[in-house]
Amino acid sequence: MVPSDPPLLEARRLSKQFSGWGRGSEQAATVRAVDDVDLRLDAGEALAIVGESGSGKTTLGRLLIRLLEPTSGELRFEGQDLLALRGARLRRRRRDFQMVFQDPFGSLNPRLTVEQTVAEPLRIHRLIPRRDRPQRVRELLDMVGLPATAAGRYPHEFSGGQRQRIGIARALATQPKLLVADEPVSSLDVSVQAQIINLLAGLRVALDLTVVFIGHDLAVVEQLADRVAVMYLGRVVEQGPAARIFATPQHPYTVCLLSAVPAAIPRNRRSRIVLAGEPPDPSQPPSGCRFHPRCPIARPRCAVEEPALVERPGGVAAACHFPGELSARDARDAQDGIVAGGSANFQSDST
Repeated sequence: MVPSDPPLLEARRLSKQFSGWGRGSEQAATVRAVDDVDLRLDAGEALAIVGESGSGKTTLGRLLIRLLEPTSGELRFEGQDLLALRGARLRRRRRDFQMVFQDPFGSLNPRLTVEQTVAEPLRIHRLIPRRDRPQRVRELLDMVGLPATAAGRYPHEFSGGQRQRIGIARALATQPKLLVADEPVSSLDVSVQAQIINLLAGLRVALDLTVVFIGHDLAVVEQLADRVAVMYLGRVVEQGPAARIFATPQHPYTVCLLSAVPAAIPRNRRSRIVLAGEPPDPSQPPSGCRFHPRCPIARPRCAVEEPALVERPGGVAAACHFPGELSARDARDAQDGIVAGGSANFQSDST
């Protein structure tokens, strides 16, 4: 069923091209980092965008809040054409969406104190008088679990997890409606990752935030997401409710990603699918289905006909000519040691 309320954010056929050099080539090439992506994000929802490095997920996240300008497509925020905004109108709208960056040190100015860093959005957008900013900074620091004494210190005096909390506090300063978190825990220790994920989950509820979470660790994504969009080589190959995608993935690439998630209980072993090779050169994507050179169930049709992203029962859409087939047969193939197409291997995962 299509939601009756208008979405908070909607992207239609959103694309971004970069000019550069192809892999091993001396000639200029065009890379379609994001290619005709459709997304809908409802208020209060948490959407996870997942995929391997180079899949286009970070580029898509930046496009959604106009940190990058798209090559083509449409982008609407609360029904407003976001791509038509310029100057002061765009600056005012930017209060409503903010980003938490992957690198918790590189995203912070080392010459600014924590108070100056967190207060900067308040100053730029003229949200509160100068005399009230120190109090607001203390409130934001408390919100992310940092003491008020942190305000006078510099980023290099903090751990990675603490620096990420500072970045989150800065992002929350404008009271945004949408928060885009670009792999916010990928550079942190596992124990610290859990703390930051729990913090984001709590803030989402307390502040009624809409969240786009970009990541490659599906074990992390599962804790946060209402819906999941899986990207491969610039395209969304599967999207839908997180619970359904984790339970019964339809696209072979999603099955492969999920097979790499370690089992929490050792006896709950599952078949691990190890994909052969690296993703293709994005400046020269394969014909047909872009995943077919690495797909365990690829057939001749997959090499010549590009599958459309088609919604199936349960609200899951998959761009595959044979959706659901791999998840139905992977246990048998793992036992027999046979993989259709020969482009991947199954391994027993006991971790």
